[in-house]
Amino acid sequence: MVPANPQYIASKTATLRNCVLVGLVVFGCLAAGALSHAAGPRLATTSPDSTQLLVDLGLGPQIAATVQPEVLGEPYRSLPSLGSLYLPNIEKLLATEADEVVVDESLHQVAFQQALKHLGISHIGVHITSLESLIRETTKLENALGGQLPPNLRRCANTLNASTPSPYFSFLLLAWTNPAMGFGQETLLSDILHAFGGENLVPRKWNQSYPQLSVEWLLQHRPNYVFVVTYTDSDVTRAKNDIEKWWPNSDTKLIALPAKHFSHANFSPLKSLRQLGLAQIHPGTCP
Repeated sequence: MVPANPQYIASKTATLRNCVLVGLVVFGCLAAGALSHAAGPRLATTSPDSTQLLVDLGLGPQIAATVQPEVLGEPYRSLPSLGSLYLPNIEKLLATEADEVVVDESLHQVAFQQALKHLGISHIGVHITSLESLIRETTKLENALGGQLPPNLRRCANTLNASTPSPYFSFLLLAWTNPAMGFGQETLLSDILHAFGGENLVPRKWNQSYPQLSVEWLLQHRPNYVFVVTYTDSDVTRAKNDIEKWWPNSDTKLIALPAKHFSHANFSPLKSLRQLGLAQIHPGTCP
């Protein structure tokens, strides 16, 4: 037998080593795929509110894409974006290979929903306008996707939803003050304040989630509290000036609500109830 060439042996050894490494990488990828599949379906959402709701259900690792991820905290702000809030892009969704889409029906993304139906893409709609609907829609997601809400959040929502206090203060809830854009009674945040004994001065008969309030109407309806969703310190200053202009020398109290906690129709407001400046219904019931 002719002795083997050392260079040939070295070449074959390197080739074998590379094959082993490639095999390990392929096996690792297959294993990762199997684990990902075992963890549940890949999910996409059409609003930051729905994304945070899935995170609260423990489904965060399964979220593949959302709309406006830049407003979310890490690690979700780096998720692939499906486009603008009111016009998600169906092509971007297809690129994510999501198995299920959670659609925020409050945003009326009609064309996107029609495309989902036309393409036969599995999706589930959520529409949250009150504590009762928050509980109902969360249960629907749990049943459909297998997540589970932390017991303290469920207990808090159930307690507030069952509360029937006599109104003892009036309020206006504003998304911003110039122009004045209010929260109607068919909104989650208004329902939370109602559970604390608040009466929203925006009439239910208006049947609008976010009506614009005229200065003339504001002058005739002075509340005990004005809650304003704020993004910066300048928003707080502007709100103070506007309230003084509408109701000079009044005892109306301004409470600024940070947008990152109170601008979402999910459990975020329930995690920050102390910032409302109101007494707890049952101390220790809510976070």
